[in-house]
Amino acid sequence: MFFFFPESRLSRSVIEDAVTAAKATVDNAYEYSRQESIDRVRRNAASPSDVLRLLKQPAGPTRTAVRAADYMDVAVKLLKRSLNRRPKRSINATGDERNNENICLTSLHTLLMREHNRLARALAKTQSSLGGERLYQEARKIMGGYFQVREGDYLLHIVGPDFIAKQLSTYLVMMKTWTPASPNVFATAAYRFAHLMFSLSSFFAPWRIVFEGGVDPILRGLVGRQAKLNTDRLFKFSAELALDLGALNMQRGRDHGLPGYNKWRKFCGLSQPRNLAQLAKVMNNTDLAKNLLNLYGTPDNIDVWLGGVAEPFVRGGRVGPLFACLIATQFQRIRQGDRLWWENEGVFTEAQRESLRETSLARIMCDNTGITEVPDRPFQYRPRGSGYTQCEDIPTF
Repeated sequence: MFFFFPESRLSRSVIEDAVTAAKATVDNAYEYSRQESIDRVRRNAASPSDVLRLLKQPAGPTRTAVRAADYMDVAVKLLKRSLNRRPKRSINATGDERNNENICLTSLHTLLMREHNRLARALAKTQSSLGGERLYQEARKIMGGYFQVREGDYLLHIVGPDFIAKQLSTYLVMMKTWTPASPNVFATAAYRFAHLMFSLSSFFAPWRIVFEGGVDPILRGLVGRQAKLNTDRLFKFSAELALDLGALNMQRGRDHGLPGYNKWRKFCGLSQPRNLAQLAKVMNNTDLAKNLLNLYGTPDNIDVWLGGVAEPFVRGGRVGPLFACLIATQFQRIRQGDRLWWENEGVFTEAQRESLRETSLARIMCDNTGITEVPDRPFQYRPRGSGYTQCEDIPTF
């Protein structure tokens, strides 16, 4: 495995931490590039509403896919060596360079770019005096509000209702001394729990969106099929060095100097198992506890990522108590520490906040795809024919 040990030339008396390139605030920033030069390429300045550039699909309904970018030739070369080697390739550009890694992510980017453009065009009709730049920024601001309003719909199924009620229920006031920045343990371990849910066949195949029916079938699958725990494919055993997500996550945690499992259990006010019996109780699995102790010797040495994903789920969630605590705490700090949070006074008017509360991912899917029925709560699995609503019956924004 190729890896790097963080090193510094500063004095040992200076407290340092690893830097993450990912933006912490929840504002849909990944739909827009952090580099103005790239953002300008992605925008269609010739349009009166300065919409994002989109590429029409070669066949089928007149929907559009994320723009194919000329400046991503390197990604084409990488795709030749990818898991899904096919002669047909399409490289899509968004503000997130990872967008081409997974077709589900690409589909969601496409959906959100369409919604941005829908908003920009609607604003252009009602606010004809606004220029293209202002329309672009207003649409972007509304999209950020969308994300912030609806983040709770997703988190409810991750950390469970108990942690939502405890830490993420009612917004009170912005905490000026709080920072929304991602702590090392969140970026390096806790929020990487979702690596357990990846489907191997969806990686490095962006061409499938253009040549296999667009984003609609993928979005239908995302809301109409249960997420699976692909633990059997997370670690790949072979004669070669381990180079899977699990190994990378643990190595990254060690490179960053993350304390062990029990240190973070203590941080969250949870028990710190000291022996086999106590660890077996925490994991609700004696065999698992034995294997962990055989590998690590003591619970103190367990890598925090591995310990976190090994815990049984909290009620109504998809993570254990440790990761539920770390994730809920971080999103609480994001919400209370962000001066541009949608509920903070002065960001939106009360009338605008009331309107934002009526938004839904279901409505966005209806407005920007050929899908005609969706679950009221797309993040919650519902089999077809049960809990689906016709788009005409879903409130519009």
